[in-house]
Order: sequence, then structure tokens, then C-alpha cells
Amino acid sequence: MKDSNELIAEFMGDKTEKGNYKLFKGHDPYSPKELIYDTSWDWLMPVVEKINVTKMGDEEFDVIIYKADCHINNSREIIFEHSKRSKDSVLIECVYSAVVEFIRMYNHQ
Repeated sequence: MKDSNELIAEFMGDKTEKGNYKLFKGHDPYSPKELIYDTSWDWLMPVVEKINVTKMGDEEFDVIIYKADCHINNSREIIFEHSKRSKDSVLIECVYSAVVEFIRMYNHQ
């Protein structure tokens, strides 16, 4: 199974013939080992922004990040919901998990 960071990279950019990802203008392509969506807000927030403008048919999506929760809603309901499960977990883990689930669903549509 594909690494979740690679799944996000494919959603966000183009894969090169060498298996790297063109993600940011003015930067060389990143290898799969260099992807840091799971640990960097600077990398993860553009994914959230892309989901917020993504459409599937008539459905639009909203990523809602509030305190210790992350929800992804369509026009009718919450479709993904992740919360900090303990005081040791961090919000980025919740957002990352919701984003990965959304992309898996998006890829299967």
C-alpha cells in the first residue's frame, strides 16, 4: 500500500518519471522520503485549502479545524471526523488523518 504522504503528494502535484513529486514552484522535485505532510503545517495547509475548493459532482467540501478536532463536511453532513485522542496526541495528526481519508475517498470516486 502506498505511503500516506505519497498519496497526498499525488493529490497535490505531478509525479516525475523518476518517482519524485513536483509540488512547489521554484523547488526541485521531492523524493518520497522527503515528504513531510504528516509533520509540517506548511505542507499540510495547502492540502486543506485544495480540499476546500474540490468538487465531486455537486458536492463541495469544507475542512473545519477547531481546538482538538478536524471535520471534513460535504453540503449535507460530516463525512470525516478526527479528534485528539489523548493529551499526547497533537492536532496535526487529526488533520492529517482526515485529509488522508478524504483523498482515499476522492480517489475511489
